[in-house]
Amino acid sequence: MNMIQNPKAYCLVFLFLVYCLTSCSDVKYSQGEALYLANCSSCHMPEAGGVAKLYPALNDLRNSDVKLDALPCIIRYGQNKDIYSLEMEGLKNLSSIEINNIINYLLNDINGIELEYSIDRTKGNLQNCKDTD
Repeated sequence: MNMIQNPKAYCLVFLFLVYCLTSCSDVKYSQGEALYLANCSSCHMPEAGGVAKLYPALNDLRNSDVKLDALPCIIRYGQNKDIYSLEMEGLKNLSSIEINNIINYLLNDINGIELEYSIDRTKGNLQNCKDTD
């Protein structure tokens, strides 16, 4: 029996192609990507380009005034509107691990900065900004 007469063979080939297409991603931090898209991209845009003076771009962190160790606190507690026109609400529902995944996605996949931002660093920075509130 050849493949044309066997619908199961078509199904297997189709599933194999779907698997290949979905697993051939250059994204190193896929959980961070999913969290970014769900929580951040509506303002900062899917490619992290931002919107003029409303929402800052996150795709050029090398040349940004934002300090790397401020990112966990900004994500969790938000940002006032000193620089940008709109205030950023904090994402208090995200765990420190989820925040860490977003940061690693922004650094590695969006900005091409090969740096593993550790969970201990994220937790420490979150504790520091909590202590200053």
